[in-house]
Amino acid sequence: MENIFGQCLDNKTILEIGTGRGGTTRELVLLLSKFENCRLITTDIVDDHFSELKDEFKDCNVNIDFIKTNACCLEGIKEESIDYLVCNYTLCAINSNPGCEVLALNKFKSVLKTGGELHIEEEFPINHIENEMQEIWSKKWKVLKSCTSLLGEGVYNEMDPEVLKNILIILGFKNIKYKNSVSKFSGENCLDFFNLRLNKYLKRFENKTYVKAMEDITAVLNESVKKSQGMEIPSYYISAVK
Repeated sequence: MENIFGQCLDNKTILEIGTGRGGTTRELVLLLSKFENCRLITTDIVDDHFSELKDEFKDCNVNIDFIKTNACCLEGIKEESIDYLVCNYTLCAINSNPGCEVLALNKFKSVLKTGGELHIEEEFPINHIENEMQEIWSKKWKVLKSCTSLLGEGVYNEMDPEVLKNILIILGFKNIKYKNSVSKFSGENCLDFFNLRLNKYLKRFENKTYVKAMEDITAVLNESVKKSQGMEIPSYYISAVK
């Protein structure tokens, strides 16, 4: 991760929303290790990976706190205490309960210091398709969302950047900027995690006709990946200042 904050981070406190499996956390630790007296607070609504990540980072020179908390509440985080807040590929999960994204963004503002910065990276809604490789990405998500919806679980809802920008304006954020990007995942194995996740879902269905239909769609999807040798993920990065 390049220094998205664009300045010296000595003595700064960074809050990460959505630890997950630690992808962004690792990038932040690597970045912050170049500075002095940094503090990283990383939060998630579940703590499944906290233990292994604590062990992984035990010898780094960054002060790291892991907090299990809802993004709308951020229990344990003091108001006006954060210099930079990072929320990568997590807002769509928060938005699985419609309306919670606004509550979370408002909470983000309250924990940021005046002049503190909000940094969000997120995938585009799945109707944002420009080529065949993005079609694979879109179909992958449609299959997963179909399963989670029928299982009665929250469905991830990506936010259009213009909508997100307008919400940030309403909440009083300033100097809002965003840019689009495309990440390419190469190789036939780029759907491995998707296949693993889907199989776990399908085992929970009693309707064998539905399971067979999802398996057929997935087989076609995996063949498409073999032909294209990967998929593309359209995303955007947005920043704002309190």
